[in-house]
Amino acid sequence: QVFFRDDGVSRAPRSLAMGGRLCCVHGRTELATDCLTYGSSTERLVTERYYSDQGKILPDAAVEVAHLIATDRERHEYQSAELLPLYYDVTKSELHEDQHACTVTSKKTGMVRQVHSFKKPLGPLAQRNLKRFVGGLTRMKVDGVANVLEVFEDYKNLHLIQELCSGGTVYERILERQYFTEQESAVLVKHVVTSVRNMHSHGLFHGTLCPQSFRFLNDAPHSALKLCDFGLELKIHHWDHEEASKEEAHPSVAAFYETCRLVFVSPEFAPAYQSRRNKKSKEQGVGSENLDANALQSAIDAHVHASSPRPVQEQKIRGADMWSVGAISFLLLCGYPPFFAPTKNAILGRVHRIEYAFDPPFWSKISEEAKSFVQWCLRENYAERLTPDDALVHPWIGNLAESSPSGAMFSSFMLNLRRFYRTSLIETFVGNVLAEKLSPKELQRFLQKCRGLDSGRSGFFTAADLKTVLGGMGFSEIADQLTSRFLRPHRHPGESYIDYVALVDSVTLRQERLFEESIWKTFCFFQKNHMSGCIALSQLPRFLNEPDIRTLISFASDSKPPIQESLQACQSFVHKYCEEVNSDQLEFFELSALISRFLLSGQVSPEPQQAELPSRDKLFVVRSSPGATVAATPRLPEVAG
Repeated sequence: QVFFRDDGVSRAPRSLAMGGRLCCVHGRTELATDCLTYGSSTERLVTERYYSDQGKILPDAAVEVAHLIATDRERHEYQSAELLPLYYDVTKSELHEDQHACTVTSKKTGMVRQVHSFKKPLGPLAQRNLKRFVGGLTRMKVDGVANVLEVFEDYKNLHLIQELCSGGTVYERILERQYFTEQESAVLVKHVVTSVRNMHSHGLFHGTLCPQSFRFLNDAPHSALKLCDFGLELKIHHWDHEEASKEEAHPSVAAFYETCRLVFVSPEFAPAYQSRRNKKSKEQGVGSENLDANALQSAIDAHVHASSPRPVQEQKIRGADMWSVGAISFLLLCGYPPFFAPTKNAILGRVHRIEYAFDPPFWSKISEEAKSFVQWCLRENYAERLTPDDALVHPWIGNLAESSPSGAMFSSFMLNLRRFYRTSLIETFVGNVLAEKLSPKELQRFLQKCRGLDSGRSGFFTAADLKTVLGGMGFSEIADQLTSRFLRPHRHPGESYIDYVALVDSVTLRQERLFEESIWKTFCFFQKNHMSGCIALSQLPRFLNEPDIRTLISFASDSKPPIQESLQACQSFVHKYCEEVNSDQLEFFELSALISRFLLSGQVSPEPQQAELPSRDKLFVVRSSPGATVAATPRLPEVAG
């Protein structure tokens, strides 16, 4: 490690071990990618040592050039995403990991980084909000938060290049141990709170924190714990809907479909839950013409949020972060989260009712100070919750649980945590695999099979039942992978329960993103100017006949009817929309939403009039109801009952 100090009196010698070759690509020096500039920080830390091909330290000139180029990149803020594959080799993320993130390796220096990719908002005001937030991230160089080094963008996506935290999650680090103590939980929570405080001190907030948001920097025993994601997915959704004044009932955010992440979301941002009375009426087809009370309440809440003064919004999201800290602390003290239930709707009910308890025997050995800390974080009124500064001086954190009983927590802690972690891995893994393997029609059949197996209509079943359904549908390979990865008793003892309705929603959301990404890649290849974002209607037949689009439509149609008929039906559907809006060209997001709507509607047939034709102002919004989502493309049609 090499430190740069500038205290105004003396300056450390500029002998930093740099290396590699200086290679100009599009007028930039690749070496500067890994030269971390820390702005006005008085202590600059570079954690890597660079050497030339001969193993000799390069002269000071290389250091000076690298810093100049890095500074130049900071002034440019965003770089074209076309340059990303020129600078980096991309490694796809594992199926049990977040598909928003992957690792990249610098082609010149060999340094490994993390890249998080997000779909940009549509409106100009929302894009300015995004730019302001990302600008704050790039300037923020603090302990406990992963540094954002570079930003790449194109017309559709934003890519954040940040330092790689390769030391694993909180779950993995704890489960490597034979036992765990309350004092160690207090230390972890202190690091979590410190990360949140440092982020808040720069005027930035997260909103949907969960244990997966944090990772250890490396495999060292005392490695730093860092916040690695910044809640951009939910923010982008809110910014878009605030600008368009659209009904906002259920954001298309992955965390809201995975029960093991939803349990950490605060009531201010959690979706509305469906009462048993409304659910029964819906299943019986009663009151379908009436205004949905939950949707109305969500729309009112969204309007209030949009019209609230900025300080109030910041206080609300700051309070949401501390709620999540309380829920994470609860998990780290007993092995299960405070609001966990087998189904998504039951979780939402418990969250909105603030329904949790310190159940014996799991909490019998936990100190009263720890319980007090959790209770202050999980207050109903966000303004009454602990602030990060208050949390750090709370007796449980400030004294690192010195009053807690000595010795390890009960063995049930490890069993509970292992079971919960396994369920989270299954949700992510199955969601990613089914999104790639199942067509929309097969996904409907999957949902029907799940409901057929659930004789009690409870809305959930076990992971073993999930394996049975997949095997019965002919997906024995996925079922075998599920067993080998997660269902071996000696690795993850205990049973996992899966909300299959939330799982289908999660798969549909992932399919929408996969469809859109495939359409975008073809769009970029088809258009010489990637930033134009439009395609003429006369070019549509040629675009639809591109190999990737044909493959996509063939996959969604289940090879029936013949591909040419499906292509013609899709073309007619898009043409009819253009006639309705009186336009001879399509912006990319319009084209993508239309094709995705056509594919996911289940109407991939020669009669395009069967698919519902949206108006332009409703193309990116689908009417919400409990259990459905608002997204840029439609949800799967709901199966009756």
